[in-house]
Amino acid sequence: MSNQSGIGRGYYEEKDFWNFTNRLLAELELHHINVEAVFFCPHHPDVDCNCRKPNTQFMEEILSEYELDLNNSWMIGDHPSDVQFGINAGLKTVYLFTGHGEKHGKELEEKEIEPTITARNFLEAAHSIKSYSEIR
Repeated sequence: MSNQSGIGRGYYEEKDFWNFTNRLLAELELHHINVEAVFFCPHHPDVDCNCRKPNTQFMEEILSEYELDLNNSWMIGDHPSDVQFGINAGLKTVYLFTGHGEKHGKELEEKEIEPTITARNFLEAAHSIKSYSEIR
């Protein structure tokens, strides 16, 4: 699930997004990681749409197509809108300080967005999620 405003801004085209995404999915598959679906919002941030995070249109679509246990599901992201999306969708959340995370970290406090967990990277996030789940 990704906001891809670069498409709406004219920086790249949807086919470029899919070329990159398909290469990423192929690499993940080599490591036995299967991604069931890809959802993305191609709109410019100024466009009023329901698919741009933190709106939950995609979660509604996911829930209609897949059996998902929200109590054991997590939203992981490096932008405050990822965390807000997770909160809006009833998920536990991880804020990553990688990618855009370091740049946007102060926005969490400014916007009073509270992730369940913060992590420096995906490995730390995985360990934290495992520990959190074992405690519960």
